[in-house]
Amino acid sequence: MASVGWVGLGKLGGPCSAALAHYGGHDVYGYDPVGRAVDSAGLPPIKRLDSVDDVVTSTDGVVFVAVQTPHVSRFDGVQLLPTDVIPEDFEYGYLVNAVASVARAAARQRKDITIVVISTVLPGTTNRELRPLLNAWTTLVYHPFFIAMGTVVNDFVNPEFALLGCDDPADATCVADLYRNIHQAPLGVMSIASAELTKVAYNTFISTKIVFVNTVAQLADATGADVDEVTNALALATDRIISPKYMTAGMGDGGGCHPRDNIALSALAQRFGAVDFMGALNVAREEHTRWLANIAVHWSDMSSLPIVIFGMAYKPGVAMTDGSPALLLASIFNDADIRHVQLDSFVNGIEEHEWLARNDMSGPNVFVVATCHNHYVNYPYPAGSVVVDPFGVVQPSEHFTLVTPGRKNRAL
Repeated sequence: MASVGWVGLGKLGGPCSAALAHYGGHDVYGYDPVGRAVDSAGLPPIKRLDSVDDVVTSTDGVVFVAVQTPHVSRFDGVQLLPTDVIPEDFEYGYLVNAVASVARAAARQRKDITIVVISTVLPGTTNRELRPLLNAWTTLVYHPFFIAMGTVVNDFVNPEFALLGCDDPADATCVADLYRNIHQAPLGVMSIASAELTKVAYNTFISTKIVFVNTVAQLADATGADVDEVTNALALATDRIISPKYMTAGMGDGGGCHPRDNIALSALAQRFGAVDFMGALNVAREEHTRWLANIAVHWSDMSSLPIVIFGMAYKPGVAMTDGSPALLLASIFNDADIRHVQLDSFVNGIEEHEWLARNDMSGPNVFVVATCHNHYVNYPYPAGSVVVDPFGVVQPSEHFTLVTPGRKNRAL
């Protein structure tokens, strides 16, 4: 058992620090610079301290830093990207302040500390922004997590692999030892720059699969093919295509990491004159959403029914809206002055049918399922409605028209 320090107890740091303590059997001492309440995802809370100095005092020598590296709001993925603005890198102010505070505390206490950064950064960030902050008492390991919001603890305890970027493999040993009681996942030890690039490349590869399958859906819609039949066949190619995950057509990617990592990698590609493949992914994501918006508008014009977007969250079963393609859809409607309403009981706490009844919209509408929440699958859509379902999950009914873009007509 080890005593471990942790700085940053937000949506990622809170649950992961608790999981390290609970499943690893370690004493974890945490501090949050913002002073917010900590969500430990139902696990016993860690020992919370009042300062970084207290954290450094309490640790055996390892301090995790899990603070945000946000994008400016115009690159949040819930609105169209500005065409006249060059994509930008992440904002590193929070991370710089956190690493600097740990390094200063280590120097004051004359205590050897390994600073373990898990925040997402672009390649070169450590050398440019963080390395100058280190001193004779500190060593840095870059250890990004591959974790999705909503499944943080499970992803932390059951990772595909663990990634450790360091100057010397010996620097990573103390970090690897912390996981012996948690998992036996493959451990990738590499240079810090390679680890930085691997993290954002991993996220962008997922975005690539989503863009690809949604493009196939558009082609299937135009040619009379069925995107599910195509992707189910492709999923059999586990040797070359690798995995069927993220190969179901629907909305574009979203979340705290997607599409912001694509935007940041686009900035990196432009900086070094590389082919801006990631920028093309951003364009494709927006154009796919615009395609779905046009389908909804078409049916609204044909039926003279108002548009209701079902969903605001970026994925099913959560209330988080970071980078949500459902919000991007609403933004496209707003930009085109297309009247609509957007509902999500996970986000605003009001049941969809209650809101519609209160606002005299309980009759037929054009419903667009923009987040694949389970309760939309068998929702009692009013008779005469049109339901646009990009995911192909809504159960058909003789009482409404079901539109499944890219899929064969499954209406009764």
